[in-house]
Amino acid sequence: MLQNLLIERFGLKFHRETKELPLYELTVAKNGLKMKPSAPASADSGPLPVPAGPPPTGKDGFPQLPPGRPGAMMMMRPGGVHMAASMRSLPQLADMFGNQLGFPVIDRTGLSGNYDFTLDFAPEPGQWPMPGLPPPPPPQGGGDSGPGRGGLAGDTSDAPNLLTAVQEQLGLKLEKKKGPLDILIIDHAEKTPAEN
Repeated sequence: MLQNLLIERFGLKFHRETKELPLYELTVAKNGLKMKPSAPASADSGPLPVPAGPPPTGKDGFPQLPPGRPGAMMMMRPGGVHMAASMRSLPQLADMFGNQLGFPVIDRTGLSGNYDFTLDFAPEPGQWPMPGLPPPPPPQGGGDSGPGRGGLAGDTSDAPNLLTAVQEQLGLKLEKKKGPLDILIIDHAEKTPAEN
């Protein structure tokens, strides 16, 4: 629908090509999957009620996703990111990681079904997961946190970078490669839209 509107109003002309481009492949790590399969939704339970007020917090102090409801959330804190998801497929997880890495992530796990997980990681220096938003202030205390790791406020341990966290906490592996990707090439578009 949007494509037709752009063709009609802006005279958009485009074509598709396949090119070898940088990407990440998501596979199961050699020590095996550590994510928990989601509990199957009951067919006779009907729609779940929307809870009133703010979501409850868990032992770790983070809001908890409502049970039995698909979703994902990400919280930024000084020195790290907390990500939680419920009832997510591996292709959806690959998309989430692609948003963080700035490159497409292709699911090569061969796994079907939905999974629940939490993930804690530190963004690489100069990288922040939400474009346009400033990162929180650096963690207090300083110190050398080592390559690929960053200290978390309120936590004496170090958070690994995303690639390490995915392998250690989820039992998955993200490997940078080059591969064929379908891309859209715009050949022409008018600067001024046509009249209604």
